[in-house]
Amino acid sequence: MKEANETGTITAVMSSYNYIGGQWAGACAPLLNTVLMDEWGYEGFCLTDYFANFYYMDATRSIYNGGDTCLINVNQTTNYVTATDATTVNMRDAARHILYVTGNSRAHAEENLSAGMAPWQMTLIVADVIVVLALLAFEFFVVRKGYQKRKKPVRN
Repeated sequence: MKEANETGTITAVMSSYNYIGGQWAGACAPLLNTVLMDEWGYEGFCLTDYFANFYYMDATRSIYNGGDTCLINVNQTTNYVTATDATTVNMRDAARHILYVTGNSRAHAEENLSAGMAPWQMTLIVADVIVVLALLAFEFFVVRKGYQKRKKPVRN
């Protein structure tokens, strides 16, 4: 798989939300470890599909059985990975998989590092600066001058 990754094949996969037999696919060791990692030689990282903290979804089981991270969109405080010795080894593997994908991503390609900012990004930044300066000028010349005209002198 290492040669294939260098030519541009996948480096990240998403496990399924459903069950495989009687087991949640996000923590299915036969699928994630045996098939994906051992048989196919996959070296990237595996993200669970939507992680909703249901009774059958367990982050510790997912990490222990070959998952690397959980896709979640809420503040997760009740279902966290516990730091036991066996899980720590799996967490190291998960971190290695995630760093492997990050280090081999297109974002770190030489052409992206040396190119600098894209022209359209520079154009949008210049446009933002012009709009902000125009709003400040409007506020200074129109709003403040109008406020000063309405101000009446205080008489004793």
